[in-house]
Amino acid sequence: MKSSHLKMVCTWCVLLASIVFAQAQTIEVRGTVFDTQKEPVPGASILIKGTGTGTITDADGKYAIKVSDSKAVLVFSFVGYTPQEFIVGNRKVIDVELKDDAVLLKDVVVIGYGSVKKKDLTGSITSVTEKDLQKGEISPDRMILGKVAGVQVTPNGGAPGSGSRIRIRGGASLTASNDPLMIIDGIPVDNAGVAGSPSVLSTINPNDIESMNILKDASATAIYGSRASNGVIIITTKKAAYGQKMKVDFSTQFSLSSIAKKLELLSGDEIRDVVNNNPKSTNELKGLLGKQNTDWQDQIYQTAFGTDNNLSLTGAVKNIPYRVSLGYLNENGILRTGNIERITGALNLNPRFFDNHLKIDASVKGSRINNRFANTDAIQTAVSFDPTQPVKADGFDKYDGYFTWLMPDGNLKTQALTNPMLLLNTYDNTSNVSRVIATAQIDYKMHFLPELRANLNVGYDYSKGKGKVYIPEWAPQMASRNGQSQEYGSNKTNKLFEFYLNYAKEFTGIKSFFDITAGYTYQDWLTHSDNYIDYTATGEEFKKPDFPFDEPRNTLISVFGRLNYTLMNKYLLTVTVRRDGSSRFHPDNRWGTFPSFALAWKIKEENFLKNVDAVSELKLRLGYGQTGQQDIYLYYPYLARYEQSSNVAQYQFGDQFYYMYRPAAYDQEIKWESTETYNAGLDFGFLDNRITGSLDIYLKKTKDLLATVSVPAGSNFSNQLITNIGSLENKGLEFTLNAEIVKSKDWNWNASFNMAFNRNKITKLTLVDSDEYEGIPQGWIFGSTGGTVQIHSVGYNSFSYYLYQQVYDDNGKPLEGVYVDQNNDGKINNKDLVRSKSSEPKVTCGFSTSLSFRNWELSTSLRGSFGNYMYNNMNSALATYSNILSPSKSILNAPSSVLESNFYLNQPLSDYYLENASFVKMDNLSLSYNFGKVFNKTVNVRGTLSVQNVFTITKYSGIDPEIAGGVDRSFYPRPRTFTLGFNINY
Repeated sequence: MKSSHLKMVCTWCVLLASIVFAQAQTIEVRGTVFDTQKEPVPGASILIKGTGTGTITDADGKYAIKVSDSKAVLVFSFVGYTPQEFIVGNRKVIDVELKDDAVLLKDVVVIGYGSVKKKDLTGSITSVTEKDLQKGEISPDRMILGKVAGVQVTPNGGAPGSGSRIRIRGGASLTASNDPLMIIDGIPVDNAGVAGSPSVLSTINPNDIESMNILKDASATAIYGSRASNGVIIITTKKAAYGQKMKVDFSTQFSLSSIAKKLELLSGDEIRDVVNNNPKSTNELKGLLGKQNTDWQDQIYQTAFGTDNNLSLTGAVKNIPYRVSLGYLNENGILRTGNIERITGALNLNPRFFDNHLKIDASVKGSRINNRFANTDAIQTAVSFDPTQPVKADGFDKYDGYFTWLMPDGNLKTQALTNPMLLLNTYDNTSNVSRVIATAQIDYKMHFLPELRANLNVGYDYSKGKGKVYIPEWAPQMASRNGQSQEYGSNKTNKLFEFYLNYAKEFTGIKSFFDITAGYTYQDWLTHSDNYIDYTATGEEFKKPDFPFDEPRNTLISVFGRLNYTLMNKYLLTVTVRRDGSSRFHPDNRWGTFPSFALAWKIKEENFLKNVDAVSELKLRLGYGQTGQQDIYLYYPYLARYEQSSNVAQYQFGDQFYYMYRPAAYDQEIKWESTETYNAGLDFGFLDNRITGSLDIYLKKTKDLLATVSVPAGSNFSNQLITNIGSLENKGLEFTLNAEIVKSKDWNWNASFNMAFNRNKITKLTLVDSDEYEGIPQGWIFGSTGGTVQIHSVGYNSFSYYLYQQVYDDNGKPLEGVYVDQNNDGKINNKDLVRSKSSEPKVTCGFSTSLSFRNWELSTSLRGSFGNYMYNNMNSALATYSNILSPSKSILNAPSSVLESNFYLNQPLSDYYLENASFVKMDNLSLSYNFGKVFNKTVNVRGTLSVQNVFTITKYSGIDPEIAGGVDRSFYPRPRTFTLGFNINY
């Protein structure tokens, strides 16, 4: 009995000692969990790794937890933030900063149907984030001016809201679209806008954009298959962060714009000298001379005022981050009467449910644009109108006092030019454009298999445009039809449904990581065009028949897959395949398959380089892929069909003009163009990525190019047919270098430079090679009936110039009508035309830099284009003495270059008018000052003074050396704009 009691006592003693010893080893850890803005995160989870023991933070983000071992690992997590792990060690206080998804996006690049870390990219992809986008632009396409190697952005002009031509690694087509595929928050959008829209992207507020990712090579773009031959631009709008307190951002800016350069024209005195002293002048013309020295360019252009205001609220309500934004833009054009007013609104919601297993990214963007389009005919007319005449004069009350050319009997000279101010003030072309883009992206991580995700994307893009042109019956330019009252309109619907599965898992046993995606896409576009009756201003009707085929539809159905495989975190493989079916083509040619693969080697991760601190990144990339092009401007090119005639192709019965049905050419064998791309690249980084960059070389081969060919009479509805017949190649090199030159407490200096070389050559245009086939004429010009100055020919650049070689005298003056006889046959004819030069540059480059000192920041962006040429059609058509001494019985002005050429007649095919249009431009120069916290340190204010289109250095004599297409006809000049802006946030 005593023995039993003794055993019991000993047992209790051992137990007690164990408890005391265990308590002696328990460690209590305390701390605070906060976000990147130093705000506490309530409800964050703290778990002892490998156990079920844990706690959560209180309302102030504070926590306390006991661990039994200094080797214990604490896991900190919260919905929408990246989990972090810490070994306790000998610490009793551990404060943790959780990074949200928005912060992580800086190291992630959005690609087709997913995203990857920058260091794991295998394709040629460039990401331009908000801080690097061009500031002060009102259209998103101009925000990447000069920012990306191999991406050429050419503004379409200076009209308010006008868009740009974007080319990625040169054009891949001769007839179809060369525009890249645009994707906005997951929905591919149509590059063609609705009636009355200045550009398709003008409805998107640049202040809502978070980043623009440019996919350049086929290994990156092939996931988009038949629409990706010209590259892909993915636009991601701003979203909120989790746990964020409400933040209010307000920006306002005021701008003044004016013309940067005018054409050099003859003055009134110089015109009087020409008319009075030219031997081919007449007394009748001399009698028409006025006494003024009117600069008509000064009359039609103005200093234009604009304002742009934006307000956004960003925050989170429980597990639902939100961002709401409103924008209002009102900008006058430098060409009088032009104006754009834009109202935009956007809502982004990004809730997370079920412990972050269900993610929803929902957004709605709406816009309303009210346009008044100025009559751009006034630009060319201001060049030609007689500068000896006044703007207004007595005796012209019928024409609102504006000087107008009249016959002796007081009737209108119908062949004479109209006063450019009358052209502007009698032209009322207004439109209203509305657009709504709604998207929802649902990402569900399976509870039973967290590595597997199901993704559903739905999108809806609806746009509607309606407008009216009114010109009064007394307007001289419309006297032959008693004015005009014409309505126009159209709307477009774009619907998207996508579903795909993604499986991502790391297998540590074989040192491998697999990321597999497979899915299905359905997209449908419907266009409706309103056929309004065309009236004169007095109500007379120009009949138009009802046309039933005014709702063309295009449907694209696709299946796709992608494998990303990583071995030992060194070797990467990407394989993609997409199969598209398009309603544009005959069922026999409707489907196409577009594969790609890419390899990457992280050389930095090899043992021989891993410990070299000076090298922070070194990666080699190789890629190949096939992509297509189905944007061919035709909806049913394989069907025998009738089309409605246009405004310039009406049939006259008596005094009435009628629209007609006419047969259209068709080709049952037509299919998409196909492009193969080979790419090799090297990504590098030095000094902890203070210096980063990339080098890429590529070869793009396009086959089955759509080209116009002649067909035997009676074999089709037309004697010319667009069919797949040609081939084209682009090859080039791209280089990018970024540097943090100075990085200190007070001083920061960053710079970025990019350069690209591209060579373009047509390799096939006919089924059978023929030396007799000249090519496809391009580049129409005015001042010459049916004239063209460019050509597509095998063995040459696309849009090569096709002109006579001008002969000059001993003093370097051109001899009128004298050209080099290239074949020495004693005749000047088409066989003496020479293919040379191109409108496309051989080299493009961009440079951006930002220098900051404490609260001050100075930044600028420059671009260069070299080897591109421009045909000066303004000079070739107008800079002649015969133009001044007009047979229309009125005097015309001319560019002052007529004094240099002394040409009497037009010489439209002379290469005298082909000029080197290489240039260097400073697009932006801005100076900012951050006033810091004001109003009891709750409001932050930043002011900015900037100039856009600062200067241009070029030898080109025209208004602007940067005109898409390489023919300077009548260009709305891009203004120089001074802007004062303020950003206020709290």
